[in-house]
Amino acid sequence: MGGFKCLERMKENEEILDSFQEIAPIFNTFSPLHIEKCKIFLNTGDYENAMDYISNISTKLPSKNFEIYKILSICCLCYEGDFIEASKNIDKMIDIIFQNEPKNPELYYSTAKLFSRICENRPEILKKCDTLIKKSIEFSPRNAKYLIEQAFYKIKFNDINKGFELFKKAGEIDVNNKESSFGLIQVKISSNKLKEASEDIDFLKDIFQSLQKNVHPKLIYYEAVIKYLQNETEENVGAIVTEALNTHVKFARQQVFSKYDILIITEYDFLFQMAKCKIFLLNFVHFILI
Repeated sequence: MGGFKCLERMKENEEILDSFQEIAPIFNTFSPLHIEKCKIFLNTGDYENAMDYISNISTKLPSKNFEIYKILSICCLCYEGDFIEASKNIDKMIDIIFQNEPKNPELYYSTAKLFSRICENRPEILKKCDTLIKKSIEFSPRNAKYLIEQAFYKIKFNDINKGFELFKKAGEIDVNNKESSFGLIQVKISSNKLKEASEDIDFLKDIFQSLQKNVHPKLIYYEAVIKYLQNETEENVGAIVTEALNTHVKFARQQVFSKYDILIITEYDFLFQMAKCKIFLLNFVHFILI
């Protein structure tokens, strides 16, 4: 397994799968080995093989292995687009997680973050993510990243005031967490405080540039939203959306993925949203709330 992890960091996915073929017959009942193989399929975008493999070996693995239902749920969302079946699998996964990991707030957080990024903002799945993050906050009420995650759900549920409170509280706890700043900008745009939001974007862009870092794609995207709402030409708005899209893809390609990181970092829903804005710019306002 250690060798697999080294190869994974080097993005040698084909070599990992070849190695798996050699040792699988020896450790056929070793659950983590089979789960890791499915994760490699997911990391390479091979959802069909991931779905087939996990379906075939699920009866041979312990029924209380939550990773089985996590992988099935991912495949249902990203490959089959079956939200009903995904929802059922997520329910089973959460039940097992709470039974087997009753004091693991980081697992609750990472699981919620994963599914909230690939569920197309479906309320029925976001509510399950909210259940997980509430559990995380119960264990660690002053953890900024937990509060930020819940704040994003509040925004998606149209509870703007609660979202604002959570983003603000998270920013006070961890002043270096940029996600709380992004969230406050989103709230200001939703509240039509465009001038304040624009000033915040300029301030954060200056910080990124002073640190010689690329401006975060969400800042660029928010800038496009503001320009649109200020009646900027569609051509200019489209150019900014394209810049945000390209920056996001470039950033994602530079990362080293492990486990389910590719789905979180790529953030398919955000990527899809920008693409929709680019294609359907005339209906841009429909997509501005992330």
